Amino acid sequence: MALLDPALELRLIFIFGILNIVGIALVLLSCRCLFGRVINPKSKIMMKFYNLHCYYWALFIISVLAHALLAFDLLGVPK
Repeated sequence: MALLDPALELRLIFIFGILNIVGIALVLLSCRCLFGRVINPKSKIMMKFYNLHCYYWALFIISVLAHALLAFDLLGVPK
């Protein structure tokens, strides 16, 4: 039994999927251990970007959970 209209759930799954891609890109680019070293780490803009790293993780985790829960609700558990 779907919680929402199936067409709406499908749209939300797509939107959360795109948000997952954007979220992981933000997480990876703001990580000082990975890709953050390639970009100038001393500029003020990058320091502000780095300071938001934990918020990018929260955005990514919430997006993945919402994406998965809606997919399970719409499609069910795979057999």
